[in-house]
Amino acid sequence: MRPVLLTALILIATAEAAVAAPQFGTVMKLPDVTIAARATASTDFGAAVRDILNAEQVIQAALQTGDERKLDEQSSRLLQLQSKLVKETEQGDARRACSQAAGDLSAVAALMRRATRGDEPAKAMLAAEKTGQSYRDHLAGCDKAIAAANPSR
Repeated sequence: MRPVLLTALILIATAEAAVAAPQFGTVMKLPDVTIAARATASTDFGAAVRDILNAEQVIQAALQTGDERKLDEQSSRLLQLQSKLVKETEQGDARRACSQAAGDLSAVAALMRRATRGDEPAKAMLAAEKTGQSYRDHLAGCDKAIAAANPSR
């Protein structure tokens, strides 16, 4: 199990080294450091962004320790958050990117859990890498949407 975890961490770190962005955690890089600051103007979405960023840190720690239970917990929490955000936005609302980011990060956690269990680890890690990129893209879109909704920031 340990070689799979190390391989997963190396794969993610390598993929994310290509993304030139400030870093919040040790494994995943985020597209914009200002996201949390800008998000606070919209309380619900600000709290959602903080929840997503906190979940990302917990997932990173769980990957380093191999804690499958934490990966499962975060995946479930993020799916609940995604559902809540979808309900709070209408079709075409750019802030839906926030719900997509939550869903993507949930999928990354589930895929990494699968990889640590040895369930087709190469396939799971490749899918996690692609989903991780989607997560970063949606998080950047979320940041833009929140900034557009609060032009004074």
